[in-house]
Amino acid sequence: MRQILIVDDDLQMLELQARVLIDAGYSVSTAETVADALRMLDGEQPDLVLLDVVLPDGDGIDLCRQIKSRSGMMYVFVVLVSGIRSGTEDSAVGLEAGADGFIARPISNRELVARIESLLRIRDAQVEAQLRARQQAAIAQLGQMALDVTSLEDLFHEAVRSVACVLEAPHCAVLESDPSCRQLALTAGVGWGAGQVGYVALDVEPGSQAGYALAADAPVVVTDLSQETRFTVAPLLSEHKLTSGVTLAIPGRDEPFGLFLAFSEAHRRFTGQDVSFLEAVVNVLAAAVQHSEAEEALRRERDRAQRYLDIAGVIMLVFDPCGTIQMINRQGCQVLGYPDDALIGSNWFDVCLPSRVREDVRAALLDVISGHYGRYHTYENPILTAWGEERIISWRNAVLTNDSGTPTGLLASGTDVTEQRRAETERARFAERMREQVQRIQRTIDAVPEGVLLFKRDGTVLLGNSTGDSALALLGGIGVGGVLTHLGDQSLATLLSPSPHGLWHQVTLGSSDPRTFEVIARPIDAGPEADEWVMVVRDVTEQREIQNRTQHQERLAAVGQLAGGVAHDFNNLLTTIMLNAQVSLAQPNLSPIVSRGLESILNESRQAAQLVQQILDFSRRSPLTVEPVDLGTVVHDTLVVLRRTIPETVQIRTEFGDGPFVVQADSTRMRQVLTNLVLNARDAMAGGGVLRIGLKRVSADPGGVPRSPGVEPGEWICLTVTDSGTGIPASALPHMFEPFFTTKPSGQGTGLGLAQVYGIVVQHRGRVDVKTEQGRGTTFSAYLPAWSGTSVDSAGMRSTAHTPSGHGETVLLVEDQQRLREMGRDVLEALGYRVLTAAEGHAALDQYRRDSSINVILTDIVMPGMGGRELLRAVQTLDPQARVLGMTGYLMGEDEAAVQNEGFLRIIRKPFDVAELGEAIRYALDVPNDAHQAGRDE
Repeated sequence: MRQILIVDDDLQMLELQARVLIDAGYSVSTAETVADALRMLDGEQPDLVLLDVVLPDGDGIDLCRQIKSRSGMMYVFVVLVSGIRSGTEDSAVGLEAGADGFIARPISNRELVARIESLLRIRDAQVEAQLRARQQAAIAQLGQMALDVTSLEDLFHEAVRSVACVLEAPHCAVLESDPSCRQLALTAGVGWGAGQVGYVALDVEPGSQAGYALAADAPVVVTDLSQETRFTVAPLLSEHKLTSGVTLAIPGRDEPFGLFLAFSEAHRRFTGQDVSFLEAVVNVLAAAVQHSEAEEALRRERDRAQRYLDIAGVIMLVFDPCGTIQMINRQGCQVLGYPDDALIGSNWFDVCLPSRVREDVRAALLDVISGHYGRYHTYENPILTAWGEERIISWRNAVLTNDSGTPTGLLASGTDVTEQRRAETERARFAERMREQVQRIQRTIDAVPEGVLLFKRDGTVLLGNSTGDSALALLGGIGVGGVLTHLGDQSLATLLSPSPHGLWHQVTLGSSDPRTFEVIARPIDAGPEADEWVMVVRDVTEQREIQNRTQHQERLAAVGQLAGGVAHDFNNLLTTIMLNAQVSLAQPNLSPIVSRGLESILNESRQAAQLVQQILDFSRRSPLTVEPVDLGTVVHDTLVVLRRTIPETVQIRTEFGDGPFVVQADSTRMRQVLTNLVLNARDAMAGGGVLRIGLKRVSADPGGVPRSPGVEPGEWICLTVTDSGTGIPASALPHMFEPFFTTKPSGQGTGLGLAQVYGIVVQHRGRVDVKTEQGRGTTFSAYLPAWSGTSVDSAGMRSTAHTPSGHGETVLLVEDQQRLREMGRDVLEALGYRVLTAAEGHAALDQYRRDSSINVILTDIVMPGMGGRELLRAVQTLDPQARVLGMTGYLMGEDEAAVQNEGFLRIIRKPFDVAELGEAIRYALDVPNDAHQAGRDE
């Protein structure tokens, strides 16, 4: 029955609470003061104390602290009850004092019982958990000590201390029986009088407490010694006024070893868990006692065996499952370098084994002891001698067991095989070095980008790296171990002879995918009959293709440079011709014949200007107006116009992949590219066929854009135009993009269409490829860098309804070509301007300084001496508001933007006609000063 102590000075409340708890099944004691409560606690240990906070002779919270600090009261729950001060304040202070709960009045009887039951359940769980944890820890500690400590006396002293602490039993003892079992000596104990431990003895007589406990089959639990009738109480316990306790017999090998007892002066109940804990402690002590007795017997046996082991010519060693050396013969001591018996008691693994193998050997031999006999019946490992030398010992092992078959240790005999194993190790180390060297050589040749083959003179292939194996299979049709007779179109004999064209033989592989290889072979040993050869094979197909492309691009660049220079001079001539023709046409009373002739001159000049534009496109000197352009829109709009020029016998098909197809480009030039490719394809299909126009996005990798100098990784847009015509002869392919080269009959082409395509695409940082097959058609592919945005294809056309005229304004014309300078002066004067001329920049600058009436300067940009750009900067220094126009036969697209940003109001491209010239002069005169300045600032 649960015991509850109620401490309260309110008698009515005290009686009420006691009655309620008694009705609920509890045993209840009551106290009205602090002093009464302390006296009652001296004689009993309740499960729970229901404590009023305010008492007549003290504070309930102080009493709580005293209860919690008392010996034996650690598992007593204290619940504070308050009805005066703030419940929150009392609760906080009480918890600090160690209280386990708090109840604030008023509280119903049912709630009181429920709270008490809940707290006791918590108390029981805590007590059980804490007690079990402390008991388990104590048993574990004693068990470990039983394994580690050789002295039983030390173990007994630790056992009584642990039990006294865990069970709060102040008097504990181990009583050891004498050989006659007539007396028990107090071997170890706590709580006894001075001088009693080690000297006091108890008689074992019939009817005595000691005799009863030794004969009992179970622990003897005593609740109150003064009421005991089963035996006569031992005088030792009576002298110390002990009341409650437990006595247990400690089993021995044949007879009980003695007794273990735990007692206290106060009345207390020893629970089943307490008794189980004491039984576990006694079992540990019994095991230690029996182990000690067994060790004593073993020592006697060992002494007898030692005499036999010492006469053996091999190492003889006995150690227990922990590795403690129990016996070692004289031969073992000599090999290890220790005096006789110096190693007895030492740990074999820790003292006699090198650290690097210690744990492995320990695990292996413990496997032997555990019964895995077959695996480690024989074992070999290094040992460490007293002077630090390592010796290799070959062991034969046998497991030692006791009478019940339990392993108790290991008997090992060892033979010194150090010199034998050193020789074997050296041979193995040499073989390993050879293997590593072979592997290193293999890794080295595998890392070589060229194929490497090792073969005998008869052609038997001995070795090859991965690249060489692939080339061998492709060119020779064999693998390593096969006999090499040829590579591609060259015999082995030819490949072993010096090449007439340099160091390397050229080997070609004719197939649908032609490949070119270079091969060189050298003998490993000097002499006319070298038996082994090494051959290097490298695939130069891609390298040759890149070289050919580079040479082709360099040749086209040279032609383009020449074409650009020719176009510059030709534009100057065309400008003079066109201006003269227009001025002459403006004269009155011209005969029809003269008018038609002048118009013919003007029209032919414009066609010549278009040819010059094609030359500039090829030479990449044509100025561009770059913006985001959707090539899908360009293809659609261009085909609307071109369908009228393509006969009905030609079917047009478009094949678009996943878009978008946006590029940074000049939309007019893109239309020109597509127009030239489509017309070229049309002319290749005179009898009709299929014309395919495709667009797709590709990446600059082996499966996308063909590799070529200047092609950077990234996304590209590929425009393809494919015809089903006759194809292009192989001899014409290297010249396809050269200006004025054509395969068409005389009079049917200028040879500038593909050259213009090439120049425009390259100027847009792209490239052009052509694939053709005789009788099956040709595909032209233009690759342009993709743009990540979207585009609106727009191309503005500027037209002038009439030629603006002047009103006597002064124009300074600066041109180094005399005929063009004179013709320009005549045209400007005819338009109503006052004209001053200069042949170069310095003369023009002098005139500008002298004549303040100059309204506009029209200057050629490229001139000997001071050019137009230098003239512009000098004039701006004199007059920041000066209005300057530039003229040029050609400029690179990026240069034109840079030049105009320097301060030119406009760049006039040659050849130009009267209307263009008049509109530009008028624009320069009419543009407001603030707009002019804003344009310069940008």
